[in-house]
Formats: sequence, C-alpha cells, structure tokens
Amino acid sequence: MKKPLIIVSVILIILILAICSVILLVSGTEVKEQNANKPDGETSIQKEDESKSVANMETEGIRIAPDEVRTKDTEKNKKISPTQDVEIVAAFREPDKGYIEVSVRESGELYIDDNLCEVIGARQKKTIIVEAGNHSLEMRYFKNSKQESCNVTVKKDITENVDFTYEFMSNRVFLKDIRIDSTVRNGFRFVAEFEGYYRFFYKKGSYDAWPAGACFKNSIFIYKNKRIIWDKGLENKLWPSQSDYIIGGIGTNYESFESAEKDAVGDYVDVYLLKNDFLIFITEDTISNDAGDVAAYDTYSDNVGAITLSVYTGEKGN
Repeated sequence: MKKPLIIVSVILIILILAICSVILLVSGTEVKEQNANKPDGETSIQKEDESKSVANMETEGIRIAPDEVRTKDTEKNKKISPTQDVEIVAAFREPDKGYIEVSVRESGELYIDDNLCEVIGARQKKTIIVEAGNHSLEMRYFKNSKQESCNVTVKKDITENVDFTYEFMSNRVFLKDIRIDSTVRNGFRFVAEFEGYYRFFYKKGSYDAWPAGACFKNSIFIYKNKRIIWDKGLENKLWPSQSDYIIGGIGTNYESFESAEKDAVGDYVDVYLLKNDFLIFITEDTISNDAGDVAAYDTYSDNVGAITLSVYTGEKGN
C-alpha cells in the first residue's frame, strides 16, 4: 500500500515544479518586452532619476531646454540650429514700407507697377503706402485719354513726392466773367459763341439760401441744352436735380459767406460746346412748399448773394 502513495506524491511534486517553471518563463518574457519598448534602453528608474534631476536644476534657477533633456544618440532628439531659426523668422518678417505722395492737376486713374491703385480728382494729392524699392507710376487721365508716367525709388519710412504736371486746356484764354444770382429761379443762360472747350472757374462769392436761418451755400447746378429739372427732395419739396454738371458742394451748409466761398474757389468744370449750344446755371434752393404748391412758394426771391464764374476757352479738341 505504501508504494502507490509514494508514486502519486512524486507525480504531484513534478507537476508543481512544471507549473512554477511556466510562470517564471512568462514573467521574464513580459519584463523583456517592457524594456525593449523603452527608447535607448532607458529604465523607469532612469527616467525617474532624470526627471528629478531636471526639477532640482530648475528649482535652483537653472532653466533646462526640453532638447537638452533628450538623449544625444537618436536623430529625433537633434536641436534646430541657429541658422534654421533665422531662416524661419525671415520668412515671416513684414516687408519694409515707404510712401509716395502723388499730386495731379487733372483727374484720372493712378497705376502703380501696372496695377490700378487710386482714382484721383483734379488738383488733389494722395499718399500711397508701398513696399520699399523701385516702382513705376502712370496717370491715365479721363480727358482726351492722355497718359503721364515716371519711375520712383522708395526707401523705408521715407515719403517720395511725385508731381504729375499734365493740365487740360493749358493754352486756355480768358473770355469773360458771368454772375449767377441766387435770387433768380430761372437761372443764368450762357450761349456758346463758337465750338470748343469752355472752362467755368469758380472765382468768388457765395449765397445765403435761408436768411432767417443762416444757410450759406456755394453750389451751382448746370444743365446743357435743356431746361432745369425739378424733383422732390428734402421735405418733399421741389429742388433742382439731374443736372449735367455741378460746381461747389451740393447739399452742404456753411457757417458764413466767407467759409462757403473759401471751400469752392478754384473749383471748375470743362464743357465741350458747339456754336449756339447753351448752359443754364442755377443755385440750390426749392420752389414749392410741402404740398408741392409752386405758385404760392418761392424761396429764391429772398436769397442773398451771388457767385462769379470766370469763363475760359481753348482750342477745338484740346
């Protein structure tokens, strides 16, 4: 009876030893796999020590860049060189800027480097911001399709002045002065004595369109070969509208005769007329009450003041 029990005991011991061997083998494999996944053979203990070292150095006032913590053996831990830093900054740096102040005598379109930049009115100045360097400028005038160009070199934060000198009707000849009375609701009629261009130049004067309330103005409506067109405007009253030309500031009220005159002197329009063509000039006011009753209402009659225009002529086609 004892012999079978001994045999069973031996078998159990062998099984227990086999199971222990398997467990130890599996545990060893997992440890190797964990170590293999750590970069450059670092262990968790090494990582912890390195982190503590960095924390201690930063506590002592020594700032460590992230790149310096990395190991030196791997390509991914190489730092960007100073040269690369400069190239990156240069790529995003704003270009240097300068200024061009353009003045003209006639209205037209300003092109810079063959690109439309601004529409500039007669006798105006414009300041344009451009990149520093060489630029080509061209004015394409509305009258007679004339063009004028130049080249300019712009430096950083420096203003370069460009004065375009083309002037329409440069050979103009004074013809006469005409007076536009603000009290006349039918306006002033001008008849061309010959064919050609006529310039009507604001010489002096202004008017008060509402003496009771001090409504000083400098505006003139001009109609070519047609009657004055009256239309409903402010407060449903009838005002001059749809004119062919305008001189002065339509709809603008000033504080005095002097301020209204000062703001308009030098303004002008150029009109091409055939012989016996006519223009009608009229100041700005209304001819009806709120109900549109023209017969019972005429504010032109109580206006004060007048405007004088100088008339110049030029050669045909100039």
